[in-house]
Amino acid sequence: MRKIILLVMFVSSISLTAFGQTLNRCGYKDNKKDKRIEEEFKRLHAYEADLILRGDAAALDEFYPEDHIVTNPFNQMIDKKTVLERVRGNIIKYKSYEKKMEYLCVYKDTAIIAGIETGTAADDANRPDAGQTSKRRFTETWMKRGKQWRKVARHVSTIAAQ
Repeated sequence: MRKIILLVMFVSSISLTAFGQTLNRCGYKDNKKDKRIEEEFKRLHAYEADLILRGDAAALDEFYPEDHIVTNPFNQMIDKKTVLERVRGNIIKYKSYEKKMEYLCVYKDTAIIAGIETGTAADDANRPDAGQTSKRRFTETWMKRGKQWRKVARHVSTIAAQ
């Protein structure tokens, strides 16, 4: 009995360690376990983070499709126009911002990505949490339009401090 308990504890610890280190993928039969897709989304996330950190509303206007929507951590659903207004108004303004994908599932021309992001609002951001760091969970829906992946929907919720 003791050997069984030790074996279960050992396998559980390996599973938890492995889960934290690798990207979880869905079991959809057409989901390619292709690192190129994962790397493409990492590149897109890094590019978007750079645009956000620079406050480049013009480039974000090109990056987001016209039908882009966000459910933000403040319980508001906003469209692309509002996102860009908030970038121009220094409401969406960060001094640090990074994302970590924890889940990726590709269904032909649609991808679901989920993960965690950490951002520190700029000290001079036009918002109540200026200068503060937030950890958030995100879920995004991307669609391949032509040859490009475009983020059409994003939901973000703040992880409560414990």
